[in-house]
Amino acid sequence: MNLIIKTILVFSILLVIFLIIKKFNKIENFEGNKRLATEEDIIKGFTYSMYKKCINNGYFGNLTSDSSFDCEHTKITCLRDSKDNDPFNYYIWKDEQCQLGNLNFKKFCNKEKLDYTENGDCKTNKQYCNSKKEDWDGTDCKINGGQWTSEAIFGKTITRGIKDIFV
Repeated sequence: MNLIIKTILVFSILLVIFLIIKKFNKIENFEGNKRLATEEDIIKGFTYSMYKKCINNGYFGNLTSDSSFDCEHTKITCLRDSKDNDPFNYYIWKDEQCQLGNLNFKKFCNKEKLDYTENGDCKTNKQYCNSKKEDWDGTDCKINGGQWTSEAIFGKTITRGIKDIFV
């Protein structure tokens, strides 16, 4: 065999041996008889501690195998963490998730004496219907046929004024 081929063959064999040793012989850092934390250990420890903090504060946590986790509001934590005086931290629970709510809309609903629900909706009520001189059907305001006809002929102001006097 040619000298160049022999040299290449020897170096190739040494390279394969080196790669095999490197793959199967993980070198760990020790200080005395104690193993030192690797970068991977530190990341896993930090991830686990943040996951535990999430769970301990009442949130829903999901630890994954790739050293990450999800920390999400539950309905209880969403409503607990909501601030009624801070539009940037006012939350509502809607569609099974915590969402930023509209604090001005809530204030409008309360000012109009409407029922404001925890999912961010305004609902009419009997008090509101009475203030508008409309009938309450148990779920919403309604104008009966006679009132509708009278409003079409005389207008809302006169009809509802008369209704206020006589009803």
